[in-house]
Amino acid sequence: MTADFLSMNETNSIETARKQIFGFAAMMDALPLRSVAARRAMWLLPWYAPEEAGALQAELARQKTLGAVLAKAEADADTGAAGTNAAANVGANADTGAASQDRAVARGLAHLRHHLETMPDLAPTFRQLSEQRAALDDIQLFELKNWLLPMDETARFARSCFIDLDEIPDLSAALDLLDPLKERLPSFHIYDGYDPRLPVLRKKLKAAVEAEVEVGTRPVASTDTAHQAERMELEAQLSDVEAAVRTTLSRKLYEWLPKLEAAMRILTEWDFLLAKTEWAQTQHCCCPEIVGNAACAGNAATGADTNTAKTAPTETNTANAPNAALAYTDLFYPPLLAQCEAQGRPYQSVNITLYHDACLLTGANMSGKTILIKSLALAQTLAQFGFFVPAAHARLSLFDEITALVGDEQNESRGLSSFGAEILSLDRTLRQLRQGRRLLFLSDELARTTNPSEGRAIVCAFFDLWQQIRTAHPYSTALVSTHYENVNNAPRRLRIKGLDTARWREHCRVVGQTIGQTGGQTVAAPANRNADPNAATSPLQTLQSFMNYDVEEVSAHTPIGMQALDVAACLGVDEELIQTAKRYTTNA
Repeated sequence: MTADFLSMNETNSIETARKQIFGFAAMMDALPLRSVAARRAMWLLPWYAPEEAGALQAELARQKTLGAVLAKAEADADTGAAGTNAAANVGANADTGAASQDRAVARGLAHLRHHLETMPDLAPTFRQLSEQRAALDDIQLFELKNWLLPMDETARFARSCFIDLDEIPDLSAALDLLDPLKERLPSFHIYDGYDPRLPVLRKKLKAAVEAEVEVGTRPVASTDTAHQAERMELEAQLSDVEAAVRTTLSRKLYEWLPKLEAAMRILTEWDFLLAKTEWAQTQHCCCPEIVGNAACAGNAATGADTNTAKTAPTETNTANAPNAALAYTDLFYPPLLAQCEAQGRPYQSVNITLYHDACLLTGANMSGKTILIKSLALAQTLAQFGFFVPAAHARLSLFDEITALVGDEQNESRGLSSFGAEILSLDRTLRQLRQGRRLLFLSDELARTTNPSEGRAIVCAFFDLWQQIRTAHPYSTALVSTHYENVNNAPRRLRIKGLDTARWREHCRVVGQTIGQTGGQTVAAPANRNADPNAATSPLQTLQSFMNYDVEEVSAHTPIGMQALDVAACLGVDEELIQTAKRYTTNA
């Protein structure tokens, strides 16, 4: 999978995000949209740029308000019986009133859901009305009437939610055009009341058909030419009058087109709002706090070193860091969380704070660096498309662009190797920074696709240039992971703790496994090297239970840490291979 820049100025930004941001396509596919109109409009969801923070905050507030409405509806389902019992008790009037309100909310919500689920695709009908090229047929008129029938009740429920969306216009007069008898039945035909000639012609046609039957002839193939001619003439006249009625109806409905289209747009917005809110509740996501760049940048606005003024975040204060560009408490990656839950394995969420500077991320193999970078990219993308984010608490600023270099950047169609594609993405990042674009740059093992000496030099050069550029353009953020040693010029450095060798050694002692030493650290070989990696007792499962995915801030000269052979041993890799590798690390 390639990982070029995710630029939300491109025409198909949702399509770009689906291709570039791991987990985003699956999340969009799981969004419980109910209408055809919403599924079509999904590709046009707005990207909220930094200057649109106010609009994003309003969108998130709407979801928060609707979340409270959903909670009331769920409360009715959970406490309906209790409310009924309370009504029989003295002094329970207030409880009964609250229960009644909850039931009303539940009914309104069920009505809205059903209205959205049954909403037809009226885009072709509206287009035909707009072009006035032909009258609507009976099927189109039937669909339009059925869509309008529940509109009043939907509008009442929408008003009761006190959510900052446009009000659904009153379309009762438009419905009366399609239901002149005001029967409000889910059916449509050309009523007699549309034209005084209709009942006369229909009565005559019925008499003509009955006359044909009386002489023993069939209406379709009459041998009585006089009766047949009369019937056919009446059918033609009736057809002309009904066609004229359809034309008149279509012209009158054309006058209602702006309000009809407005109602469709607003219902589509409700569909999205409901789907976003339900998805966030199902995924246990939170409403992010959106802050402006001036509030986040702190000393960065003056070009000063922001690191001198901030305190290393702890597990309890991460999301409250006052000068943070991004701050998450219990950030998680939904695809991996779902996998762990399906396998009955625990999942460890992460606390992390990033500022408007560049940060180096280190950690052992399999310590979670890649998942952390994917989590940050997905959470930021979700937020800037107006969604809640997968975390217990989040405080973040907005960016013009996101780039996430994760995986193989090879682009065969352009004739680029992995290194070529990666270095061009890095070049574009620097050019965008110099132009003042506010970027979130996330890279998993930058420059890993070349030799270690030049790779380390590229990483160091990136941090040098970042520091130079940020003096004039301070509102970008970068997180770059690496296994390279001696990258000491990063403005800030984080480390994932990784394998807890002390706990692993104790585990090995308890179960009686052999323990070796490599580089001064404990290495243990599990007894069953051929176990199924999906089994609960496999080496992989055991290893993951001894991993610590917490992120800690460390000094620039803190060693990277060599745990690759520890991890290999924990996975039950060939012992001779590990012992041979140990000799090379000792001699290095």
